[in-house]
Amino acid sequence: MSSININPNELSLLLTLIAIALSEGKDVNEVNFIGNVYITIGTIMVTIAAQVTAQQPDQNLKQDTQPTNQDILRQIEQLQTQIDQLKLKCDLS
Repeated sequence: MSSININPNELSLLLTLIAIALSEGKDVNEVNFIGNVYITIGTIMVTIAAQVTAQQPDQNLKQDTQPTNQDILRQIEQLQTQIDQLKLKCDLS
């Protein structure tokens, strides 16, 4: 699901209107109950999102730390170049 692209002020206004509409005609206890239900749902959703976000870097890290064959071959070539340079320096000395 992609991000919701809405102006923050418009979103705040929309949510305010929804809260007023849901509260209209209800007593204080009903408004408290409905508000607490929405708060609980929101808290759980934020917790789920945080957990998913916290796990994503670990997955990316595991993928990034496993070198590919091409990476290993490149490193071998670089090491061989360094070895050749060291041999050349030793021969010149």
